[in-house]
Order: sequence, then C-alpha cells, then structure tokens
Amino acid sequence: MAIRRGAADPWLPFCMTKARRRVRLFCFHHSGGGASAFRRWSDDLPEDIEVWPVQLPGRETRLQERPFTRMTPLVQALALALRPHLNQPFAFLGHSMGSYIAFEVARLVRKDVRLEPIHLFVAGHQAPQLGRRLTAVHDAPEDALMERIRLLAGTPDEVLQQRELMQIMLPIIRADLELIETYEYAPQEPLSCPISVFWTRQDFVAGEREANAWSAQTSGAFRMRELEGDHFFVHSARPAIQRAVCDDLKATLGEG
Repeated sequence: MAIRRGAADPWLPFCMTKARRRVRLFCFHHSGGGASAFRRWSDDLPEDIEVWPVQLPGRETRLQERPFTRMTPLVQALALALRPHLNQPFAFLGHSMGSYIAFEVARLVRKDVRLEPIHLFVAGHQAPQLGRRLTAVHDAPEDALMERIRLLAGTPDEVLQQRELMQIMLPIIRADLELIETYEYAPQEPLSCPISVFWTRQDFVAGEREANAWSAQTSGAFRMRELEGDHFFVHSARPAIQRAVCDDLKATLGEG
C-alpha cells in the first residue's frame, strides 16, 4: 500500500512510500515542466518500486522560488537534498532536460558518497558528450522562443494563445533552456550502472545516433528502445516506458 508523504521537503512534494519497496525511483522532469509529470506513476508501478518525482525551484509547488540557470549549482543542491534518501537501492529516470540532471547527479553522488543508482533511465535527449545540436534560444526574442516551444509539440495551441498564462510560463522555460544550453560536459569514468535509453523517430531533439551515444556513459549493460510519439513521448508512451522500467529493474536486481 502506498502512503503519500507530506510536502515538508520542497524537492520531493509528491513522493510515495511503499511498505514492500525494493527500489526508489527518482524522476526528473523536462524543461518547463514539473514533478506533477510523474505524480501518478506510483499508481501504475508494482509495490516494490517507489516513485519520487523531483521538483525543481521556480514552478508548481515552488513557483515563488528563483529557478536555476546553471547545471553545476543545481546538481550540487540536488545531490545534497537527495543524499538522506539514498539509504536503499535507488534508480534515476530523466526526460529531456531531466536526463542530463539525472546523469550529473548520479556522477556527483558517486564522487561524494561513493554511491550509484542501480539503473539510469534517460529519454528524449542526446548523450551529453555530443554537445549542443540546437540553436540556443534562451535569450532570443519571444517569437523565437515560442517557435521552439511549438516545435517541441508539448503545449497545446489553446494554451500557447493564453497570453497571461504564457507570461508566467515563459520565464520558467527561458531559465530551463539557459540551464541546458549553457551546460558543459566534463569527461569522467563511465558509470558502472546499466543505462536504458528511450527515443522516437519523431523527436527532433535526439534521434537514433544521439540516443545510442549514451552507451559510452556506462561500463555496464546498455539497452535502447524505440517508441512512438513526439518529444513528449514519455507521456503518450507512458505504459510502454513503465513496463520497460519494471523489466529492467527486475533484470538489474537479478530477477530477469
């Protein structure tokens, strides 16, 4: 039985505690998004997998806080906040911007406390060593920023046409894009945990080659799955991703 914890920890407002947990799955959201993207995942996964969505400052339950615009201080703050909760087997899952955040937190936790996730799941972003492919737009005029949002295909037109709402959302999106567009990859030893990658042919952010390049970031097992959908396939293909997460965690735990 899952029990929803209180929101005393702003980084983890929707985490669920399960009595028979074996793995704690931390989920990192996409740019412009929030922890609510993974809020219902706990209902769909087995009782031995806890889902703890991570909430970044500047959105949803943390709307009054200043968002981070640089990766290093964000990852340092996150590693410190999550450290008390890494007291049992844990895994990371990141979508788009969240893929890089999950990856960098995993590397910092390995360095600082000699712990690694038992599995890293990434979706909708190219491997970090490839560098930036898309033109930076975080400091571009509003029309260029809006065009990028339309290309990502994650926001309905009726929402884009609500000017008051977009005036709230655009600063958050700008900050998140600045975070990812100023990110600089630093080579390190590959992670030892397995990495599973999800990608689609309709996602203009990362195709097959860019997804496959994540294999260089692990000395362990690597698996890549092609799904259907646009850049936000984590939502449209959620059942398929959840089945894959369950299968891969079972294999990692020696049950596959």
